Amino acid sequence: MEATDARAVCAPTAVEDFLDDDATKRLLKAARRATFKSKDEAFATKDADYERLDAETRKYVREDLWPRVDALMRKRCGFGEEDFITPYRVVVTEYSAGEAEFKRIARHKDAGQMTFSVLLNDPREFQGGGTRFFGRAWHPENDTTTTLPENYILAPREAGTLVFHGGFVTHESVPVHEGARYLLIGFSAVNKECCASFDDRMGRLVFVLVAAIFAAIFFCCDFDQSSSKSLGGGTGVATGITAESIARAKRR
Repeated sequence: MEATDARAVCAPTAVEDFLDDDATKRLLKAARRATFKSKDEAFATKDADYERLDAETRKYVREDLWPRVDALMRKRCGFGEEDFITPYRVVVTEYSAGEAEFKRIARHKDAGQMTFSVLLNDPREFQGGGTRFFGRAWHPENDTTTTLPENYILAPREAGTLVFHGGFVTHESVPVHEGARYLLIGFSAVNKECCASFDDRMGRLVFVLVAAIFAAIFFCCDFDQSSSKSLGGGTGVATGITAESIARAKRR
C-alpha cells in the first residue's frame, strides 16, 4: 500500500458500544497487572505493551477483538479480499493529568496505514481527552478527499467506543486536565509481509538478546582452562497477530 493510497488517509470514524463494560474492565485490569512504563521515544507515551499482557487477554485481543476491528476497517475504508491488515504494535496507553509529559501526545502521523483505539474507562473518571484531526482525509462514502473542518475532534463519551482512521491522517490527542484516560491502541500495516507476526518478532528479539548476553560473557571473560577441565569442560508479540491470522485475512 503506497503512501499516496487514499485509504491511508481514510477519514476517522467512531463506533459506539464496540466493547461492553466487562470487556473494557478486563482489558484495563490486565494492563494494570502488566504495569505501565514510560517510553522515551519521539512522542513520549506511558504504555502497557501487548506482549506483557497475560495469555488469556492476548488471545482475546488476537482472536475476538482484532477480527471485528479488521472487518470494520475493511468495510469502511475499501479494503478488498486480497488486502491484509496487520497490527504491528498494540498497547494500552495512559494519558494522565498528574504527569505533565503524559497528558497528551503532540501532532503527528503514524508509521502504519491504519490505526484504531478503544476507550477503556468511564469518561466520568477524567476531564479533557479525545483526538483532534487535521488536514486532508478521504471520505469513502462519497469517494472524495477534502480538508477536515477546523478543530475536528472525536472524543468518545462511552467506554468501549472504537475510533479508527487512516494512519497518515495528521492527529494529536487533546490534553487530559483531570484524572486519567486509558486507551487500547493498535497500529497496523497494510499488505506488508514484514509485519506478519508480532509473536515471531518478539521471539526473535528475545533470542538476539540472549545470544548477545552469552557473546558478552564469552568475549569479555578469560576463563582459566584448568578450571574448565576440572568442571568437565564445555560452555554453551507484537501483537500476537500471527501468520495464521494473516492467512485468514488473505482468504477473506
